[in-house]
Amino acid sequence: MQDTVLIMSVGDLRTVMHEMLSEFQESLRDILKDEYLDSKAVCEYLHISSRTFQRYRDMKIIPFCQRGRTVYVKKSDLDAFQEQFLVKTRYQRTE
Repeated sequence: MQDTVLIMSVGDLRTVMHEMLSEFQESLRDILKDEYLDSKAVCEYLHISSRTFQRYRDMKIIPFCQRGRTVYVKKSDLDAFQEQFLVKTRYQRTE
Protein backbone atom coordinates (compact mmCIF):
# COMPACT_ATOMS: atom_id res chain seq x y z
CA MET A 1 0.00 0.00 0.00
CA GLN A 2 1.31 3.38 -0.93
CA ASP A 3 0.96 6.46 1.26
CA THR A 4 -0.57 9.54 -0.31
CA VAL A 5 0.72 12.99 0.52
CA LEU A 6 -1.67 15.91 0.31
CA ILE A 7 -0.30 19.39 0.13
CA MET A 8 -2.54 22.33 0.99
CA SER A 9 -2.17 25.86 2.22
CA VAL A 10 -2.68 26.79 5.85
CA GLY A 11 -5.83 28.68 4.85
CA ASP A 12 -7.27 25.62 3.11
CA LEU A 13 -6.40 23.47 6.12
CA ARG A 14 -8.18 25.92 8.43
CA THR A 15 -11.25 25.85 6.17
CA VAL A 16 -11.36 22.05 6.15
CA MET A 17 -10.86 21.87 9.91
CA HIS A 18 -13.56 24.51 10.48
CA GLU A 19 -16.04 22.54 8.31
CA MET A 20 -15.24 19.30 10.15
CA LEU A 21 -15.65 20.99 13.53
CA SER A 22 -19.00 22.50 12.48
CA GLU A 23 -20.29 19.08 11.36
CA PHE A 24 -19.13 17.52 14.63
CA GLN A 25 -20.81 20.24 16.71
CA GLU A 26 -24.07 19.80 14.79
CA SER A 27 -23.98 16.03 15.36
CA LEU A 28 -23.25 16.55 19.03
CA ARG A 29 -26.17 18.97 19.35
CA ASP A 30 -28.50 16.36 17.83
CA ILE A 31 -27.27 13.75 20.28
CA LEU A 32 -27.52 15.99 23.34
CA LYS A 33 -30.99 17.35 22.64
CA ASP A 34 -32.48 13.95 23.50
CA GLU A 35 -32.78 12.80 27.08
CA TYR A 36 -31.18 9.40 27.68
CA LEU A 37 -32.47 6.95 30.29
CA ASP A 38 -30.55 4.06 31.85
CA SER A 39 -32.02 0.55 32.17
CA LYS A 40 -33.65 1.15 35.54
CA ALA A 41 -35.27 4.38 34.39
CA VAL A 42 -36.48 2.69 31.18
CA CYS A 43 -38.16 -0.09 33.18
CA GLU A 44 -39.84 2.46 35.44
CA TYR A 45 -40.90 4.64 32.50
CA LEU A 46 -42.48 1.70 30.63
CA HIS A 47 -43.64 -0.16 33.76
CA ILE A 48 -41.85 -3.34 32.69
CA SER A 49 -39.42 -5.76 34.31
CA SER A 50 -35.71 -5.77 33.54
CA ARG A 51 -36.16 -9.17 31.86
CA THR A 52 -38.85 -7.76 29.54
CA PHE A 53 -36.56 -4.86 28.68
CA GLN A 54 -33.78 -7.35 27.93
CA ARG A 55 -36.13 -9.29 25.64
CA TYR A 56 -37.08 -6.08 23.79
CA ARG A 57 -33.37 -5.33 23.28
CA ASP A 58 -32.70 -8.89 22.10
CA MET A 59 -35.56 -8.61 19.62
CA LYS A 60 -34.22 -5.18 18.54
CA ILE A 61 -37.58 -3.56 19.25
CA ILE A 62 -36.05 -0.72 21.25
CA PRO A 63 -32.86 0.91 19.93
CA PHE A 64 -30.19 1.41 22.58
CA CYS A 65 -26.56 2.26 23.06
CA GLN A 66 -24.20 0.82 25.60
CA ARG A 67 -21.24 2.27 27.40
CA GLY A 68 -19.42 -0.32 29.42
CA ARG A 69 -22.10 -2.33 31.17
CA THR A 70 -24.65 0.49 31.24
CA VAL A 71 -27.42 0.57 28.62
CA TYR A 72 -28.95 3.88 27.54
CA VAL A 73 -32.10 4.57 25.52
CA LYS A 74 -33.34 7.85 24.06
CA LYS A 75 -36.58 8.96 25.65
CA SER A 76 -37.90 9.84 22.18
CA ASP A 77 -37.30 6.21 21.11
CA LEU A 78 -39.31 5.01 24.10
CA ASP A 79 -42.16 7.36 23.23
CA ALA A 80 -42.15 6.03 19.64
CA PHE A 81 -42.11 2.46 20.98
CA GLN A 82 -45.13 3.19 23.18
CA GLU A 83 -47.03 4.70 20.27
CA GLN A 84 -46.34 1.73 18.04
CA PHE A 85 -46.51 -1.28 20.34
CA LEU A 86 -48.35 -0.63 23.57
CA VAL A 87 -52.10 -1.01 23.86
CA LYS A 88 -53.92 2.14 24.88
CA THR A 89 -56.39 2.01 27.72
CA ARG A 90 -59.99 3.00 27.19
CA TYR A 91 -59.27 6.34 28.89
CA GLN A 92 -56.35 7.08 26.56
CA ARG A 93 -58.40 6.23 23.44
CA THR A 94 -61.06 8.80 24.24
CA GLU A 95 -58.63 11.73 24.54
